[in-house]
Amino acid sequence: YYSYDTEFAAESALTTAIAQVTRDSSYIMYALTGHGESSLGSDFTETLSNAGVTVNDLNLNTGEIPEDADIEFKDVVFQYNGPHSEKVLDGINIKVPHNKVTAIVGASGSGKTTMLKMMLGFYEPVSGEVLLGGNRIGDYSPSVWRGECGTVMQEGFVFSDTIAGNIGVSDEKPDMEKVRKAVRIANIEDFIGGLPLRYNTKIGAEGNGVSTGQKQRLLIARAAYKGSRYLFFDEATNSLDANNEKVIMENLDELFENRTVVIVAHRLSTVKNADNIIVLDKGRVVEQGTHKELTEKKGYYYELVKNQLELGN
Repeated sequence: YYSYDTEFAAESALTTAIAQVTRDSSYIMYALTGHGESSLGSDFTETLSNAGVTVNDLNLNTGEIPEDADIEFKDVVFQYNGPHSEKVLDGINIKVPHNKVTAIVGASGSGKTTMLKMMLGFYEPVSGEVLLGGNRIGDYSPSVWRGECGTVMQEGFVFSDTIAGNIGVSDEKPDMEKVRKAVRIANIEDFIGGLPLRYNTKIGAEGNGVSTGQKQRLLIARAAYKGSRYLFFDEATNSLDANNEKVIMENLDELFENRTVVIVAHRLSTVKNADNIIVLDKGRVVEQGTHKELTEKKGYYYELVKNQLELGN
């Protein structure tokens, strides 16, 4: 979720930048305003005009994303702090097939979350391309792409609203049948059932009044409610005990059907059933395969598995 309050404060900086940019203008607009041309105000459009640029010049792909759109990384390099800084991602070549579950694992700092955020369009590569259905993700209107994505991020936000409102945030008025189904998937029925006002119970911003585990399950319920074609989970169960995690992962199998899913996890038990597991080490892909294939190979993934007690068997 993004704040649009600073959109016009950034106009002068954008005016200078946009005159120097051609094809990559869509990313500049996204980075500074947080949304696509469909929600541009008249003042913003006038600013573009003053810079000699029209909305059409931004080359945004505002059409629908194809049903069979894979996500691909082609020779992707990414650095946070300029050309002389450490390469967070270094020559990544992978494909995330549509309607499959892809997991990304590796030690802390290996680039897992950075890869996921690049898929969501938060960052552009220093070199190489991130493609969606053969087109650069940065060429799609961010509002079009975000509308197709359900996410559970480590820094996910809980609003000062009712529990139903927090789960059904993608609708003006939550559909209670969908809310209840999402709550079942997130295994948070008992918690909500024990509250005096149940779904009408108000919780504070940043999740005040709920534990870290309960907040995490609310965020999972929110993603389940939205039911997007593309689902992205970044350490979505790391605050849950083993029993809750097991129940939720079994419930999510139903949600994952006929959807493109990317899971980033430290807990390898979360990703054992993925169709493909991408193993990262220091920004490079060192292995890929199923859990069975990778454990039999007895390489880097095997060492990660062996060192985690919950997968010791």
